[in-house]
Amino acid sequence: MPRRRLFALKVSAVQTVEKGGEGSAGKPRRTVWKRPGEDKQQGVRRPGPVGRPSKLAERRRVSPLNPQQQSAVNTLLRNFRAWPLDADWDQLLASARLPAEHVDEDVLQNLFRVLPWYKSGKSPKSSPDNSASLDNSAGEAKPSPDSSASLDNSAGEAESGEEDGGGRKAHSAGDALRMLSLYRWWQGKNPERFSGPLALQLVVCLSKAELLEEAASFGDSLKEKLSEHSESIDTSTLTNLYYRIGAYEDAIRVYNEARETEKPVEARCSVVTLLSMEELGYPGEKLFAVFKAEKDKAAFRHKSLNAMLTKGVTLEDIKMSQEDGKIPEGLISRLITALCELGRRDEACALVRPFLEPGAPLLTISILVSVITSLENMGLIEEAQQLMDRHVAGGVDMGKALSYRMARVPTNAAAALVYRSLMRFEGSHRNNFHTHVLAISKFANLRDADGVWEAYEAAKEARASKENQRPAAIFLSVYVDVIRTLATAGREFAAEQVLADCLRAHHQQMSPKDVTQLQAAYVSLVRMYLAQHNPQKVVDLVRLMVLTQHWVSRPALKKWAESLREQGADAEAEQLEVEGLQMDEYRPQAKGVWVKKAAGAVAQGSS
Repeated sequence: MPRRRLFALKVSAVQTVEKGGEGSAGKPRRTVWKRPGEDKQQGVRRPGPVGRPSKLAERRRVSPLNPQQQSAVNTLLRNFRAWPLDADWDQLLASARLPAEHVDEDVLQNLFRVLPWYKSGKSPKSSPDNSASLDNSAGEAKPSPDSSASLDNSAGEAESGEEDGGGRKAHSAGDALRMLSLYRWWQGKNPERFSGPLALQLVVCLSKAELLEEAASFGDSLKEKLSEHSESIDTSTLTNLYYRIGAYEDAIRVYNEARETEKPVEARCSVVTLLSMEELGYPGEKLFAVFKAEKDKAAFRHKSLNAMLTKGVTLEDIKMSQEDGKIPEGLISRLITALCELGRRDEACALVRPFLEPGAPLLTISILVSVITSLENMGLIEEAQQLMDRHVAGGVDMGKALSYRMARVPTNAAAALVYRSLMRFEGSHRNNFHTHVLAISKFANLRDADGVWEAYEAAKEARASKENQRPAAIFLSVYVDVIRTLATAGREFAAEQVLADCLRAHHQQMSPKDVTQLQAAYVSLVRMYLAQHNPQKVVDLVRLMVLTQHWVSRPALKKWAESLREQGADAEAEQLEVEGLQMDEYRPQAKGVWVKKAAGAVAQGSS
């Protein structure tokens, strides 16, 4: 019998088979790649859990890059923001030793996608949540805090993307203008080629960067290109481009031509066409005809549904458009949200009541949380609580459901709204520690000090009640996020309390790597004290660091001393330098290497 070893990987599983069974040592092995969920015996793909669709199936992914293209993207990222806006791209690429022919459509698409998250000095492959540097000018180590701006902007304000809608990254104005210049250079080099997805990407980033004049000018230049290359662009991208540049009639024309010629029409194309009709003031019958012709009704979201409902389309019309006379489950939550936004409480309640009846089917967790959030925002607390209780009785774990929904929504602001809505209700989700930790991350990205503090207090209570321990130990990275957010907001007492909790919970098992991660919290506290002109607090904090055998870099201490002298606190600056000499005795000279073992026991806490 053959021996098999199955190794679980992140994307797929690798199965290594040794042929011949016993006595086959030294023979070559055969490696078989199997898809996740594929049955080992029959090769049948088993369906995933209900309510957890694949992320890859929902996202439009750019083409994978070969090594040459990846090298071109990395070179552009390293130099993009340093190059002037009006310079010659041929000269710029030559100065970076990047051949112009290496900059193709895939390179530009990946560059535009990664650029909002990229910060100078960090790898372009780094995670969006780990993109901030700690103190580049001071030469400190670079831990992985949140995606906020660099803690030390002495070299100039970082020109990275700003958050769009409370979570999504949007390109900065400088990035968008350079992207437009690079695109025009590439189009000039390749006049016979036109990339619809790339043009759409650029139109969107110009609009989100609020460069409305440049976006309008670029849109005008696209109209001729779109008419020339309409056959080579898929219908969905073409209608979306026309809609984005304000050519609503052209978007409707492309949609109608596709329907007449029986070309495949994606759901996104129908949504864009409906919105175009709404912009031109079409009657509700026309909008409903587009909705009725689309098979994937769940593709229509709040804006398009609001457009139909405000033009006389009723819930009965939507039901009758279905073969079985029932509204699809994926559309129910969006209809409820749209009705709540329009203030039509009775119709929203009418959609919810069937799911409150005994024996009614349970909603998937994503739709359930979305419906509860919409009802809470509308003030329908009783109906929302009944819906939650019924699903809990049916075996739904609301804590896991809330965490899943918060991780799935596209923005941090939406996740924060979902969290705050469900925290108004009683249930086991209030004792889910990981839900509160996820909420801390979302609030920290929003720089919402109140939200961070509320979620932190809830996380402490949830962990303490579960493990019966006080103080409740929370992940070190969570402490860092909380301290940084509170310190940035000037919440001195709360930030110091969280630091004390952190030291009490982690002092026994804190490694050099952990101390390096905690430096971000120390830097934020010092910046808060300096902003408040409180030099004694800076000295006290450094003394606490020496007491607990923690450290920061020498350049950081030097910079803090200079800042104190600029404020006229020469005595405190000298005390800081004295404490820094003690820190030199145990600070590691290299990563993970200790020069001298700390003398004495680590302090049991902080005051």
